[in-house]
Amino acid sequence: MTSSDAPTHATRKSRLLKIVLGLFLAVLICIVVFRLTKTIFQPASKPFSYTRLSQPVVKLPFRLVNGLPVVEVMINQRGPYRLVLDTGSSNVHICPCLVKKLSLPEMDTKTTLHDAAGNTREYSLVRVDSLRVGQAEFLRFAAVIDPIGHRLLSTNDTQVDGIIGYHCFRELLLTLDFPNQQLILQRGTLPEPDGHDVFGLSLGKAGPELVVSVGRTEVELLIDSGSQNCVNSSEPIAKTFSFHAAPFERRHATDSGVVSTYQARVKGKLVFGRHIVIDPIIGWDAGTKGRNLLGMKILKHFVVTLDQTSGSVRFSRNDDDPIRIPPVRGIGLIIGVKKGTAAIEFINPNTPAAQLGLKIGDQVLTVNGQPFSEFNNSSFSTLFEETDAVRLELMRGKKGFAVDVPVVNLIE
Repeated sequence: MTSSDAPTHATRKSRLLKIVLGLFLAVLICIVVFRLTKTIFQPASKPFSYTRLSQPVVKLPFRLVNGLPVVEVMINQRGPYRLVLDTGSSNVHICPCLVKKLSLPEMDTKTTLHDAAGNTREYSLVRVDSLRVGQAEFLRFAAVIDPIGHRLLSTNDTQVDGIIGYHCFRELLLTLDFPNQQLILQRGTLPEPDGHDVFGLSLGKAGPELVVSVGRTEVELLIDSGSQNCVNSSEPIAKTFSFHAAPFERRHATDSGVVSTYQARVKGKLVFGRHIVIDPIIGWDAGTKGRNLLGMKILKHFVVTLDQTSGSVRFSRNDDDPIRIPPVRGIGLIIGVKKGTAAIEFINPNTPAAQLGLKIGDQVLTVNGQPFSEFNNSSFSTLFEETDAVRLELMRGKKGFAVDVPVVNLIE
């Protein structure tokens, strides 16, 4: 090698080193950007990126709205807004009107979720930077755009803006003290399952599931604080039970057609550990997959603590007497809404609605003097438990009329 060749060789080595260093830095930057993107733009099915408690034990009240627990939250430092504490949902759901009000940025990705009937649907997602529940704060996650909480649960005096699911609390002990209407959040773990008050959980995609005995049948039930019902099951499981009377049928229109829903009181006990429910009422949808769930008619009697870290749950109750589920009350008809018009779409035989001569297609204008638009399925259930008659103002063709419909026990 000549003296003139030396600088050329050194220059080549220098260029090669710069290329290698440049590639290394590019890869490193890509990794950092990917991890930041993954943290900030979290898919709805993934854990929340960060949970922060301002004090060791966070306690705050919740309200029961139409039988469901509703808590006030701050979203991106604005609010308060009201979300249902729904252990039967894994995600945070926010109604479209609030998404617009907060200017929450919509994400490119979507998510597919299952409803209570087992059907799947695709939802859009938005990015939330902060959700504060009392002194607990959940940072940087994706929320589902969904009107269901607002549409089905809002009442005249309480607007519900969405749902906060169980996965939000994955790092914490989540305690729902239903008798005292208090939410408690803290870090820690439950004691080992003892088969009396503390039980192992299955934490699948559906949510926290508990094994119970209903009569001679063992069934895994989703612990669902977002359900007003006692127990729901799939149709095949429901057919294994014996009932005190023939199942009570309701028919309602859905996007996929008319669905028949049944409820009946079971002959036998629902048992988990030392806790007993006498003759529970079970509901199911005909011809659908359905979900097996334990709803608020039973949960409201307990202090329930979920420990997602160890996969366990504790049910505490001061009273050792068996739980008895009251009758299901109603007037015997289903009202549907199409293009803004409310009308009767199903009437049960041998019920007050049938005996008074109401007909399918009668338009419903008001209920107890209030526009029908101010009611929903949840508020009707609450109304029927609190009154002995409901006054309906209706329209049949061009003729208007009013009728007082007695509220009776549809399922004793």
